[in-house]
Amino acid sequence: MLKLLARPSQHLRIGHVAACCAQWQRLFDFQLGAPKMAFTEQNKADAYLFFVLAFNAAPGTVYGGQIVEAYESGMTTAEIVAEYTTKEQFLKLYPASQTNAEFATSLVNTVASTLTAASVKAAAVADIQAALTAGWTKAQVITQILGNLAKKNVADAEWGTTVAQVNNKVAVAQALTEGAKALNTTDVTLLQSPVKTVTQDPATVATAIKGAGDLAAKLDNLLATAKDKATFAAALDLDGNGVADGLTSANVQAQVTADVTAKAGLVTVAGWAVANTAAVNKAAVDAAKATNSAAVAVAEAQVLVKQADAKTAGVTDAQIAQSAALTAAVKATADNVTLAAAQQAVAHAEVKASLSAADQLTFPAVAPTGEVTGYVKLNAGTGKLELDTSAATKVTAANQALVSALVAKAQAKLDADTASTNAVNAKNTFTTSLDADVAPLTPKADAIAAIDTAKAAVLTEQAKNPAIDKTLAAYEAAKANNDKLVVLDKAIADAEKAFTDAGFTKPVEATGALVATAGDDTYFAVGANSTIGSFGLLGKDSIYVGKGYEVNASADLKKGDDSKLEVFFKVNGGNTDVYIEQKAFGSSDATAAAGNANIAKITLTGVVADKLVLKDGFVTIAA
Repeated sequence: MLKLLARPSQHLRIGHVAACCAQWQRLFDFQLGAPKMAFTEQNKADAYLFFVLAFNAAPGTVYGGQIVEAYESGMTTAEIVAEYTTKEQFLKLYPASQTNAEFATSLVNTVASTLTAASVKAAAVADIQAALTAGWTKAQVITQILGNLAKKNVADAEWGTTVAQVNNKVAVAQALTEGAKALNTTDVTLLQSPVKTVTQDPATVATAIKGAGDLAAKLDNLLATAKDKATFAAALDLDGNGVADGLTSANVQAQVTADVTAKAGLVTVAGWAVANTAAVNKAAVDAAKATNSAAVAVAEAQVLVKQADAKTAGVTDAQIAQSAALTAAVKATADNVTLAAAQQAVAHAEVKASLSAADQLTFPAVAPTGEVTGYVKLNAGTGKLELDTSAATKVTAANQALVSALVAKAQAKLDADTASTNAVNAKNTFTTSLDADVAPLTPKADAIAAIDTAKAAVLTEQAKNPAIDKTLAAYEAAKANNDKLVVLDKAIADAEKAFTDAGFTKPVEATGALVATAGDDTYFAVGANSTIGSFGLLGKDSIYVGKGYEVNASADLKKGDDSKLEVFFKVNGGNTDVYIEQKAFGSSDATAAAGNANIAKITLTGVVADKLVLKDGFVTIAA
């Protein structure tokens, strides 16, 4: 019965770390007295083999230290195995609800190599099932297998490849429990992942050790690359209104792609196309600009003709100059109106963006008078705009600075409108005065109008080449955004590949609405808001926030330490909001409660806040 496996021939060593056990999360929760037994080489061998056999994992320094302490307290291997089979970590792998056949199959599949014959594994399953049916406990089965391992070696016809695989797994487990590559973590997934990749091939040992040794760097690199993309997306202003569009990693590619298409459509140069080579497009642009420059020369010649006609009609040089100055004033003031309107729109958008979602829905537009109901009003006495301080005011301490900026921009728009109107009136008055002596005929006014028309044609032609440059620049900027995304996505893909190459399960980016699976899910916080359902319900789930974070015990965003990166566990009804600062002052942000670029919020539904812990950059539910 239980003719399974053979003990690895090499001696196994677990570094003596029992002195630190009081500080570690306990896996077994043994009630131990003072050390009374030496921790032997046989104990070490059994400990590594037990973890590989039953858990397919390395003990790491934390659980390894606990096993050392257990042995030193006088417990035997059989007692340790028996205690372990009652604990959460074992029961997640081998649920109490399993039938004897299911447990036997799971255990054999965990241990046996892929090259082990199906008939051999079936016989082992039958042996284990028979033992359980006869009244053996799972702990007794595992202990017996540990003892039977000594009877087999890599030359065994049936179990040789499995013995080789177990030897290799033990070598990895040892490397990840002792020395420079040791994993000081209780995260089961991180302890399992390297060992799971090991086969009977000796080359897999070095690969697994290297991958596990770089785990922290891999997590940090993945987190950094994901945050780079999220930060890039959040800062984009594709519509050019001066306010970020609020894009996320999830939707930025679609928006940037659409922007590239839209900006390419604005380039109206004959012969220019996105699919062309750079040389072909340059030739098309040069030809278009040459044509436009020639048209400018023709239009300028027409101005001279119209000025000569005006003199023939009796218009003096002084009058032509005065008309030109008045026309220039009309254009300049009109341009100022356009600029002031754009700046007013930006200020209006910034106030709106600072409001709650509900207030944004009812935020008033700017009236022709410059007023914004509840925010900006016109003082009838002074004729100037000011903050609305009436009983219905919407101005608060939080938005007063932004509303004051809107007042200034709205007043500038009103002043620009007035200046534009005055300039138009001045030009009209001048034009009317030209033919006062021959009214109702208007020969001089007509001649001046002809000059204005000719000059307008010059401006139209002169604007074409700058317009080409502007549309091309807009297209190149849009294309640069897309090119940047390609680079960012490549960096993320490389960081993810480093995980899969090392045999780790790729962590999930914490953004949007997520639901934890039955496995041990690892999420990484990228600075986006998210909701995670069933967190820790079925698996040992974790959120990696990065190194250097501390938990703010007050859980009060108003009591953050602006010199530290902090995590806040805040009760939200039956849920917990995990606030993660992206900058040390993130909790001081006026809009922190809503989540922003300086602080992110991950809501864990159904999770009790005081059960959460932060260790080694991971947020988990305490055992």
